Amino acid sequence: MNGLVMLNALWRLMVVLSCLLALCSCRKKAETVVILEGERYAVVGKLVFSAAAFGSGEVAQPKLPDPGNVIIFRVDQEFAGTAGRGGTAYRVNKEAKLELTGRIDTRKSNHDLARQFGVVVEGSK
Repeated sequence: MNGLVMLNALWRLMVVLSCLLALCSCRKKAETVVILEGERYAVVGKLVFSAAAFGSGEVAQPKLPDPGNVIIFRVDQEFAGTAGRGGTAYRVNKEAKLELTGRIDTRKSNHDLARQFGVVVEGSK
């Protein structure tokens, strides 16, 4: 009887730990969030520009951020070879490809969206 009670307690502990691990892995913080809206974009967090864009007469485009960082599409458009849907967020994976993270509320401000992905925004509430 004691063995079954201990086995049941161990099973419950494993379920709780698995849920905690899954929750933590889904809420990874990003250092950079790039929010795209047509020809305009906002970068919240670390700012990285492609050096090739300067002096060429083109508008400077942000370089694809490091793995783990986030690209948010407010409208349907293409970025870094990926056709993004408006109202979606993508995380950069280790292969420098965009993976769909989920839907976002396009009515939120850029800072609110960045905070949603763990980017600390100084000077805003």
